[in-house]
Amino acid sequence: MALLNELTLTLIFTRILAFLIVVGVHGFALAGLLRLMGDLTPRYTGRLTLSPAPHTHMLALVMAILFEMFWINPIKTQPENLRWGCWSLVLAALGALLVTLALVPILLSLHQLVVVSLPRNLALTTITALQQIEDIAIWFVALNWLPLPLLTGAMFAFAVWPKLQRIYTRYQSLTMGLLLAALVTGLLDPAIRPLHDWLTGWLIT
Repeated sequence: MALLNELTLTLIFTRILAFLIVVGVHGFALAGLLRLMGDLTPRYTGRLTLSPAPHTHMLALVMAILFEMFWINPIKTQPENLRWGCWSLVLAALGALLVTLALVPILLSLHQLVVVSLPRNLALTTITALQQIEDIAIWFVALNWLPLPLLTGAMFAFAVWPKLQRIYTRYQSLTMGLLLAALVTGLLDPAIRPLHDWLTGWLIT
């Protein structure tokens, strides 16, 4: 995991842009899939939107800038409204992660267009930015598959143990602190980096 790289204004801007894109797409995909499966809660709570604002947690933005690791605001759900009960949470989480991962080939397809459409220096700068956004999208997926509090993968845990959702919500401040500590110290790196490297090799190289 990239930890506190030498930050430049360009890098900060790129990471903020990547954060907004990934958070908006992932939040909308997750809310939309939950809606399709019968739960109206994401719609009523304003989460069925591509706007990153309702999906954004400011601490997650800081983590995105410093470490490229972040999450979206957890989406409230009522599993009893879902078509296949708690197991719909698994499908929604997997689907949203795949939609987010699809950003990578979409952005890759823009490289050639950038090369032929923009002046050389601007094209190189734009492609570098696209590559950084692609990498951050992969880091996001590599992190958020984990069944930990705040992460999308928490829905996998909720499917197995529904009461865990209330526990995570009740102790959200504590679990957020533990997650931050694990990310900053690199404790989760063995669970994140291998998937990141595999996805990068599969999608990019």
